[in-house]
Amino acid sequence: MSEPSRRAPQWDPDEELKKLHELMRGRASELEALGKRLAELSRKHEELDGRTKPLAGQLRSVGSRTDSLESRFDEERSRIDQVVTDVADLREQYERDHAVLTARFELSRLNEERRAAFGGRRRIRDLVRRLVRSIGPDTVRQGSIDTTDLDRAIREHLLQEPDFWLAHAALALSARLAGNEELEAGAARRAQDLAPGRTHLFLALGAAKARDQARAGERMDGYLRETDPKRLGGDFLAALDAVAELELGEQAHGHVRRAMERWGADAASVREASGAGGGRWRQQLQGLLTLPGDAYSPFDRACAQWPDLRQGLQLAGVTKATLAHLRKEFPPRVATPPRAATPPGVRQRFPYTEAALDRLIDHMEPDEAAMHATIERWNHFIAHEGDEKAAQREYDRLIQADAEVMDVGSLLDHAVFRPRLIALGDEARRLVLMTVLDDLRTTAEEMAQESRRLRPRTVTVTIEGWSAELPADLTVPVDEQELAERLTSELRTRAETEASGVGRNQPRRIGGPAGGATALVLAPFLLDGALLWLGLVAGMVAVVWGLLDFGRVPAERGRALAAGTARSARARQDLELVLDRRIRFFTDWDSRLALRAALRDWDPGSR
Repeated sequence: MSEPSRRAPQWDPDEELKKLHELMRGRASELEALGKRLAELSRKHEELDGRTKPLAGQLRSVGSRTDSLESRFDEERSRIDQVVTDVADLREQYERDHAVLTARFELSRLNEERRAAFGGRRRIRDLVRRLVRSIGPDTVRQGSIDTTDLDRAIREHLLQEPDFWLAHAALALSARLAGNEELEAGAARRAQDLAPGRTHLFLALGAAKARDQARAGERMDGYLRETDPKRLGGDFLAALDAVAELELGEQAHGHVRRAMERWGADAASVREASGAGGGRWRQQLQGLLTLPGDAYSPFDRACAQWPDLRQGLQLAGVTKATLAHLRKEFPPRVATPPRAATPPGVRQRFPYTEAALDRLIDHMEPDEAAMHATIERWNHFIAHEGDEKAAQREYDRLIQADAEVMDVGSLLDHAVFRPRLIALGDEARRLVLMTVLDDLRTTAEEMAQESRRLRPRTVTVTIEGWSAELPADLTVPVDEQELAERLTSELRTRAETEASGVGRNQPRRIGGPAGGATALVLAPFLLDGALLWLGLVAGMVAVVWGLLDFGRVPAERGRALAAGTARSARARQDLELVLDRRIRFFTDWDSRLALRAALRDWDPGSR
């Protein structure tokens, strides 16, 4: 290659400056054009801003108007909702008013239908009520009751109600008062065919008002034979009150008492046959018992057999709890002065008998009761202004309260233990109690026997790990001082053993001083500066740590002995309390069992 061709091109500064100048001039024109564009955009922005501000004001105005419209719309919507609610309420009220109006028409129709269908029974009831109100010992003895018109009226109504037992029973009672035995027998037989139990009870109560107690007792015996002990209703409870008050005489009283004893025994036999053991009255008597609580602390915590002892003490209190309950529910009768003779012309009162008669007379037959139930439902529906659910609840509550049907077991239980659940007077409850009192005493005695079986010969008490057996018989002497010495000796020996177990730490005693001395001797030769001082301090700490072990052992042994002494003092106090509460516990146990004789001798009929 030739020399010229290998020579590098020459750099011309003027040429390069010219090129740069032209480039900058081109850029300046572009910047000028850009500035003009920005000025134009700025002008347009100002024009746009001038136009936007009025629009923003208009938008704010529109927004405020919109908010106002929304508020008015919400108000109108609330008003519309209220109108809808009012219309719904008006519609509901209209429907209820219409239902109530319909119910009134239906009720009026039913009442008319009842008067047409059962008006004869109502008139018969009025006649019978007038008859029983006029009966009294003096009127019967003097023959002042004229039953001719009454018999005629009842016979007339019997043409319409030939199957109404009360009319035939009233004829039998009227014939009895008039001395017409043939009519009495025929009417009584017809009434018994229709309603045997109620007929016997009606005639028994009528005889009681006439003071014919022999006939009252005979009829009461027939009534009891017809009574199902599994379905005892309000009629039986009302009659029981009259019998208990001796308004039907001693004979009827005896019949009722023997019947209830028989029914109670049969119910107990069924209970035993079904496998429900534990005694007929155990559950009720168990409910009277209370737990001993913490009255015997710390004996309860120290005694290993406490659960069995607590149960035994609780069972031992059965006679006390039973006697307290019976005395509360059946207090002694208040002695009353002899009743003065009834003055001539004044009718003698038989309040319980009359109440039982009223109940029997008002007793409705099944067809009549069904219509009465329908009428009562409509009455409640109207009373609750068409609220069907509230009316049904009220009706169900009244029907349930009026039913009063129970078995003999429930009757006995309620009369003795839950009197608020049964409509019985005090004397009737006392009569019921007399029929079950022997069973109550037997059950209480069985529970007391179980209490004695739970009582051990000895009890084991444990205090601070030391145990001792104590006799449960308080007549066996207990040497409290000897027990305290044994407890103290045991705890002292334990403390001494614990103190002697505090041993010397030989590695600490030898290694600490030796290692520390070595560190103090070698540190100046091996270390300097801060490390020297750190080594010297470590050596001194090791020496002190090792020498302190010579004083640690006596101090810890002393603390162990002092703690043992304090523990021994507390244990002696606990032992004294345990021995004292043990005496109180078994004394209470014995005193509770001692009340068995008081329960056996308690007389519910005493004055």
